[in-house]
Amino acid sequence: MNKNVVETAAGKTYTIYSITHKQSGRSYVGCTSMSLKARWNCHQSASRAGSQCLLHQAIRQFGKSAFTIKELDKTDDEDFAFNVLEPCHISAQNSFIYGFNRTRGGRGGLSGFKHSAASRKSQGEKLANTKWMTDGVEEKRAKKGQRLKKGWRWGFSDAHKLRVSAGKLGKSRSKPTACGVCA
Repeated sequence: MNKNVVETAAGKTYTIYSITHKQSGRSYVGCTSMSLKARWNCHQSASRAGSQCLLHQAIRQFGKSAFTIKELDKTDDEDFAFNVLEPCHISAQNSFIYGFNRTRGGRGGLSGFKHSAASRKSQGEKLANTKWMTDGVEEKRAKKGQRLKKGWRWGFSDAHKLRVSAGKLGKSRSKPTACGVCA
């Protein structure tokens, strides 16, 4: 069991939280089933990874010490947390218009629209038959006398892989987060 997830006897507890820039007062409202510390660490990690989320850009620009995080609300009901509480707090703090939120809350994407199951299945089938990432790569490599190595989509040379590997020697890896929500 993940120690970062806050759970009750009935299941997960969902926390609505706010991250506020101390100087400007601009805020981000989110919902999580993780501890606030773990979620804050996920936001920092995504910021370091170069995420283009408005909040993550601001963390890079101003530094993590320029922000405060606080709990706004808690509930055991996931739908209520994402579809009622989060949009309510985003609206109350005006963080969609003046803050760092890019949506009005909930799980519906930028416009609040959700694709039906049939629509998602249809799109998945179309994409499954598309070679959009490697289209023509095999032919180009065949002309050069190279073969496409499975797992190396862009065909890095062995020399390049050795240089990258040598550059990583002795460097510690950061611990993976339990987030999965950050993009």
